[in-house]
Amino acid sequence: MKKKLAALLTLACAFVLALALAGCQNKAPDETAVAPEPEPVDTVDRAATTFPMKPFYCLIVGNDSRDGTKDEGKGKHGSDGHQRSDTMMLMRVAPKDHLITIVSIARDTWTVMDGQNKKVNMWYDRGGIEGSVAKVEELTGVNIKYYFDVSFSEFTKLVDALGGVDVDVPVEMSFRNVMDGKTITLQPGAQTLNGDEALVFARVRKIFVNMDSSRQYDDRQIVQSLMQKAIDNPEQLAQYTGDFMNIVHTNMPDEALVFYLSDFIEHSDDVKFLSGSFPIEGDIDPESGWWLAWYDADTWKAIVDVIDKGGDPNEVYSPPAYG
Repeated sequence: MKKKLAALLTLACAFVLALALAGCQNKAPDETAVAPEPEPVDTVDRAATTFPMKPFYCLIVGNDSRDGTKDEGKGKHGSDGHQRSDTMMLMRVAPKDHLITIVSIARDTWTVMDGQNKKVNMWYDRGGIEGSVAKVEELTGVNIKYYFDVSFSEFTKLVDALGGVDVDVPVEMSFRNVMDGKTITLQPGAQTLNGDEALVFARVRKIFVNMDSSRQYDDRQIVQSLMQKAIDNPEQLAQYTGDFMNIVHTNMPDEALVFYLSDFIEHSDDVKFLSGSFPIEGDIDPESGWWLAWYDADTWKAIVDVIDKGGDPNEVYSPPAYG
């Protein structure tokens, strides 16, 4: 019982990690402080610790902070105190149906800040993870209950702590690894990636014709793979609990993670994933000079309406073909 329950909280680690694929932090952690030990999971009384079973939304952000990387302190964006949300996903969790829906948000999505056209990922620099949450709530009309936020270095640490991530690499990929400055080349095929390799896989886009939509697909592949791995191997998860508590930035209480994830493990045969994307088409904005993905409020609302009913977001909008 103790091992099983310990695994439940750690599934949160995969649940969140899956989601956070690349990078800014709301504020830097105090490196001198001693992180509190996670509460032993076997002391949590699920009968006494009850959370609503109605669906809820989460925002998954991978920020582009260079802290802990080869580029730290070199004046590049992400190392100069100005971070952005490099990857963003809106996730709806329906506990009763054991349904998880993940929808990518293009980081170049058009928004207005101080009367000027800006990208949605710039709201992270303005207000941290809370600023991103507020803006996505405005764009989607949903209430985001929880957020999960990791940087480049945190993402690699989590993937390694989980023993790697199983993905299908579609084509050969070569990309500079921001962690050590060296180039990593991935060969096509099904394989298990370590943290640095997974970060490269999550960030590569310029080799594709449909750059951002193809990258979003790979990011969602990582998320779902890690979640499924955790569900299928709960006996291996206890060791990851401390890593999750110390690395991932989230406002979700430990008890809520235990409550919801224990239920998903118990109903593992019923768990279902759906995924898609909000519109990604756009053009060069003559005002700012940036390429922006245009925001169509009606289409975004239609996608959310389908998600709220437990439907497939691709029924409303199909992203460009992979590649």
